[in-house]
Amino acid sequence: MRLRIQQSNPKTLEEVTRLAVQLEAIQNADKQRDRRTTTKVRNIGVDDVKCSPSGIVDIQACIKELSSKIREIKVELDSLKKKRVERLFNRQESKKCWICGSEEHLKNNCLTLRANRNWQDQQGRI
Repeated sequence: MRLRIQQSNPKTLEEVTRLAVQLEAIQNADKQRDRRTTTKVRNIGVDDVKCSPSGIVDIQACIKELSSKIREIKVELDSLKKKRVERLFNRQESKKCWICGSEEHLKNNCLTLRANRNWQDQQGRI
């Protein structure tokens, strides 16, 4: 079809536009077909599992290997969760006032800030 369109010798502008539309439709169909054939799969660093469906022993070995990989992933996930909790806990301990740096109160309860506000109010602010 594409070859026929390219080899045709159009005589009018209408024939040229018709052939251009047909060629564009073919190209769009090719693009869509190419998109469907490619799949988006994330590759992970897992060794090739040497399992063959020849016997039950091989299947059991595959199951053992896969369950050990799952255990490793769970251990890694647990350690990441613990690190996150530790980071959050350490961040909560270091709360202190932004004005004077005291750990006894936060900015909204700071006496230094209140004293400065009163001083500014006395300077003639309305």
